[in-house]
Amino acid sequence: MHTILTKHGVVVTEREGVDLNALIAGSFLHKYASNIHIVPARVKNNVSSTLVRQRLQTGKSVKWLLPDNVADYIVKHGLYGAISSYADDHMFQ
Repeated sequence: MHTILTKHGVVVTEREGVDLNALIAGSFLHKYASNIHIVPARVKNNVSSTLVRQRLQTGKSVKWLLPDNVADYIVKHGLYGAISSYADDHMFQ
């Protein structure tokens, strides 16, 4: 993380209800603040990785939450406890 944040930096997108500047200032990330670039959200975005993982683990659709190729990869490799048996029929409905 140190190498990425010092040599390259990161770009993060705002998320509804999260003050990224306060989050950065109040954590170890403050020393990397100049290399953390915040992009204003152009549309309402309250999708969380927790929500995506929960849906994958319970066999619910992640259509519109992830690009199709990302969802395919996650299911194919059984990441995040994804249920692979529903992939063909339910993943993108």
